[in-house]
Amino acid sequence: KEACELAKTADEVIFIGGLNHDYDVEGRDRHDMVLPYGQDELINALLDINPDTVVVMVSGSPVQMPWLQRVKALVWCYYSGMETGDALADILLGKVNPSGKLPETFPVNIEDTVTYKNGQSGKEDVITCEEGIFTGYRYYEKEHIKPAYTFGYGLSYTSFEISSITVKLCDDKNTAQAIAVVSCELKNTGDMYGADVIQCYVQDVECSVDRPIKELAAYQKVFLEPGESKKVQLYLYKDAFEFYDVKKDDFVIEPGQFRVYVGDSLDNCEAAGDITV
Repeated sequence: KEACELAKTADEVIFIGGLNHDYDVEGRDRHDMVLPYGQDELINALLDINPDTVVVMVSGSPVQMPWLQRVKALVWCYYSGMETGDALADILLGKVNPSGKLPETFPVNIEDTVTYKNGQSGKEDVITCEEGIFTGYRYYEKEHIKPAYTFGYGLSYTSFEISSITVKLCDDKNTAQAIAVVSCELKNTGDMYGADVIQCYVQDVECSVDRPIKELAAYQKVFLEPGESKKVQLYLYKDAFEFYDVKKDDFVIEPGQFRVYVGDSLDNCEAAGDITV
């Protein structure tokens, strides 16, 4: 009630909430993804008062966000250390352009997670990794489950354009043992200095074992002035094409066709081309 009364008199409303170490702890699963302490109710009440309320989440893991479609600005801080306050203020005031990308998938709710579906979530002592290699974004993509936010997602105060994407085998495979090189042009099409992360994913088109639809193989963060362009090159090494063969007890590359994707997040990338390794 006190927060809502204050919000009625404020020009701008910033809600800072999330989890603490009563919930974000090692060695114990959370039973759900619901924000504790009645935060969902408060956020909705603040949005009723001021639809432009900025929501800042300080949390080490995803939470369920039933108010997400109402929020115009969501900032995810994770646990950023003792200078979180200063860094957050610089970003909210536009002194610093955010350029972070999610290192994980944010599901809509706990029912979408693989460990909830296979009954391993919350078990103690011994668990069975029934999902095999299909963890994280590999699982959501395989099962066509739309998350709240995908792996690699992140916004900026400026905008970027990726063009002239190519992929080719390296002429000299002895050069740092790179197998292929991916090239593209990145341009800052906005009016603020900023950075984007070019991400490259690889798909094993045909394999004798189960493989993910695509996997992150390389990435590079690029800083650009407004209007500036830069050629970006990402080198793909053998670990981008190999998998662990349980029969041979070793990592192997199964010769064949591989499809390479380039973009700025898992769900915003395009096929750069196919190569045969």
